[in-house]
Amino acid sequence: MLQTIIGLGMERDFGQAIERMEQKAPLTFTGRLGYGMHRAQLVGITEFEGETPPDNRAHFGVFNDWMSEITSSPWRVHELAHQLFESGIATYMPGSYGNFSAQDGAGDKALGFASSTGATANFDAFIVSPTFNRSSEPVIASLGGQVEPAHPQLPDLPQVTTNRRIVTKGGEPSHVEDFSLNGKGDTVPGTRAKVNVFATDVNNRESATDVAPALAYRRFAAEHLAAVGVPNAVERVEALYAKHVAGIDETDYDQEVARFRPHLDILQNAASLVRAAGTVDDGDGAKFASIFSDPVVKSLQSGSSVRARAQLLEPLLQPKMEAVANEGDLQLTIESIDSTVDEATRKTAESARVVSGAFADDVAKREAFNPASLDDFMKKFVDLPMQVHEAVYKEALELALNHARGGSTTAEPSGSDRPRDWQGG
Repeated sequence: MLQTIIGLGMERDFGQAIERMEQKAPLTFTGRLGYGMHRAQLVGITEFEGETPPDNRAHFGVFNDWMSEITSSPWRVHELAHQLFESGIATYMPGSYGNFSAQDGAGDKALGFASSTGATANFDAFIVSPTFNRSSEPVIASLGGQVEPAHPQLPDLPQVTTNRRIVTKGGEPSHVEDFSLNGKGDTVPGTRAKVNVFATDVNNRESATDVAPALAYRRFAAEHLAAVGVPNAVERVEALYAKHVAGIDETDYDQEVARFRPHLDILQNAASLVRAAGTVDDGDGAKFASIFSDPVVKSLQSGSSVRARAQLLEPLLQPKMEAVANEGDLQLTIESIDSTVDEATRKTAESARVVSGAFADDVAKREAFNPASLDDFMKKFVDLPMQVHEAVYKEALELALNHARGGSTTAEPSGSDRPRDWQGG
């Protein structure tokens, strides 16, 4: 589960899997494993076009279930917590973070809490991850009217572009980078749609260590240029970032992504088959397996009508179909054979037809292979791969040293090489 969230599937050897993926997808995978993929997935289910975002509560239900599994404490911690409650050291009071409030005249214990059971308690300190309502932060509240909002009904929730730069009103990237609770997005009032989720891990210490090196490279790149008197140092650094990011060729991107079409087909076929199995005896896997292993049923799975309904089961059906074709009787079907078999065999055959039909129907509804364009793919990544930060820093340092020696730092991309600014939202 964790491997899926950070950009891989179920793998026996994690290191080998990463190496294979980097060889197969150097443009879209290298440097993005981990939090990069994790954040991009969230952008993917909260981005929208037009004025009405789609209902994505079901998507977040799955995401939250996954996160509860992979972020839960080890069993030893749970055991110790139980002992704390048994001994009376710890007290359980169910409630919401919103039930905390300041208590005037409460002395040292000035933080009050009202549980959902009606019990109350006062505290002198509260140690917790920053998961409060983002709008309670005055700085965030002040953004209203100054930024390009992620949705008109959320005026203080800004769109962000590459390197989490806040987009100002009018669409221009600012110098302000958003590492606040805005990364968790927000729900559009009156809907079941959450928008602008690009970093739910802002309360995660490991996440902070993940982004810290990139921030250091960015800051020092600008500091080196400013230290030697290069004007507009921050803008020069952003131009370098845009140049390096724009170095991906769209044709190369399309070819790389196309390599994964067979994998999507395999995944969807497997999912369709699993759903079809659920049509047999309330999802009895043993019954499903017995249907297709029964030699009589195998002999009945023949004829063009079955092939039309479940052509993707050809590895199972093809041998008998070829035999029928060789005999010149293409009208031979399960239905015509039914009259010659006993009742038990007929029922088994009907189960096979139900599964095949359900499988074929599910396959017909499956999503077509329609990968994101290069621009749409890049918009999902508010944080760039580390190799880009390293390359920008190296070039900025070289420009600064050249400027200090009296050289020029005016070279910038132009024409067809002019960078795109991949803006999320």
